[in-house]
Parts: sequence; structure tokens; C-alpha cells
Amino acid sequence: MDLHLRILELGLDAKTWVDYIIQQTHQSMQNDGSAEMTDVASGLQRLSEKVEEMKKLLNEYMPQPTATGSRQYKNLALAQEDFRNDDGYPSQTLLGKYYAVGDEKTGYDIQFFTSDLYQRTLRDHPELQIVELIK
Repeated sequence: MDLHLRILELGLDAKTWVDYIIQQTHQSMQNDGSAEMTDVASGLQRLSEKVEEMKKLLNEYMPQPTATGSRQYKNLALAQEDFRNDDGYPSQTLLGKYYAVGDEKTGYDIQFFTSDLYQRTLRDHPELQIVELIK
């Protein structure tokens, strides 16, 4: 239960900082003041800290790529085509990106990686080809 409460707390903190950034940006647009932009930058820094803290908290729950086994797509082109045609995959996210992961021998899967998970996968599985998917 502690984990759930901490996630809720971090989520509410992040929402508060998003609201603050929006408010300060709006005030800056009305006043043409650089003071509000400093506040926006500070709010963005705090939001980034909350997001990083939540990512660390949830790191063990992030799906890990499988190094071997059968994969969903026979080749990279099929994975890229399916990604582009599927409206369920967003073009951009705040926390990470979608990648085609695999090789020509075993095929490819579409996987979502945060930057940390991407770096760890590159390090731990150099045999895998990891290609960013873009719409």
C-alpha cells in the first residue's frame, strides 16, 4: 500500500507543478515579463524531479525486453508498418519512445522504453537491434 500512496503523492505533486507552469506561462504572456519565465523554468525543474522520482520508484515494474524467443513480427519493415498504422501507439510520450527490438533471425517486437531502460537494454543485450519507431 505504501507504493500506491507514494505513486499517488508523486502524481499529485506533478499535477500541481504542471498547473503552476501553465499559470506562470499565462501570466508571462499577459505581462511580457521575464520574472514569470524564471518561475516557469523552476516549475519545470521541479516537475522533472517528480517524474524522475516516479520512474525510479516504478523501475522494477517496467517490462524488460526478452533476449530470445519467438517475436511478433518476422522483419523490421512489418513492425514499422504496424506501428504507423495502429492508432493505439502515440507518436510522442513524455516518458519514453517506442522501438522495434529484435534481429533478422528471431524477428521483432514493439516495445516501449524510457531513456534509462533503452540505455540498459543497449548495454545488457548488444546482440539486439533497437530501432526507434516514428509515425
